[in-house]
Amino acid sequence: MEPDNSEEVHVYMIETFKTRICSHIQVIPVLDSMLSLDQEFKETLRAKAAAEHQEAARMLLDRVLREPRARGWFAELVTALRVAECQQAELYLSPEKLPSPQEEVKQDYCKELISYLYPQLIEKLDAKEMTAKCLSKKICTIEDVGIINGKHNHDANRELLSRITKKKDWFRHFVDVLHDLGKKELIIELTGGTYEEFLDGMKETKAACTKQESNGLDDSVNSEVTDLQNDSHDVTGESSVSEASYFDCSGQSDLDASVNKSMESPKLCREPGKT
Repeated sequence: MEPDNSEEVHVYMIETFKTRICSHIQVIPVLDSMLSLDQEFKETLRAKAAAEHQEAARMLLDRVLREPRARGWFAELVTALRVAECQQAELYLSPEKLPSPQEEVKQDYCKELISYLYPQLIEKLDAKEMTAKCLSKKICTIEDVGIINGKHNHDANRELLSRITKKKDWFRHFVDVLHDLGKKELIIELTGGTYEEFLDGMKETKAACTKQESNGLDDSVNSEVTDLQNDSHDVTGESSVSEASYFDCSGQSDLDASVNKSMESPKLCREPGKT
């Protein structure tokens, strides 16, 4: 009977994609389902998350991985992410569900665009009219809505953007919400074109991604996981190399080129590798 190396695979995935996972975790709701953690540590993380969310997420993962690990630790983490509706973070826990490099480039591209247009968005959005729509599109949870609506004006807009960008497929749903609310100018600023052009580009990209879904970069990660399953080995020190190799994409341009292109092409955040 072959040994079960599933726990080592789980550890490998978390260590390798820790930065990505941290960027998509909402720590406070995740902690609610982490029953194996002591209350004092949870309170420490809640306080940390209010000021340094990324660091709090990293502290959470470090504690989960610390030996000796609690029995059922991985299942508890998956359940906690699912209950907190952190679907994007959950994708990185399984080799079979990993986002493709093209999808990751698109996600990074869209986040950079939000950062670039942040002053305009903070000024022009109305978070309170958007929250119900965002909830229906599943880029806000009920808890998100309560927290966003508890803030005022620009603070509410900042909270909205911070939370929706952690969700799975957030950008296309965000554009849908803007369309539903008649925010045509913001759609043009974000996508470089009209809503209809955006939808056409989404269709083109979906077809292209279907053809390229299984490529060499995906294979390299799956190969490493297969090696780990066949030959148990220590992953310490190799995670940064693995993540860098997986997310290196020759089609990704730098931020300046991306932003300049946004004002000319309606395909921004859909086909970041195209010129």
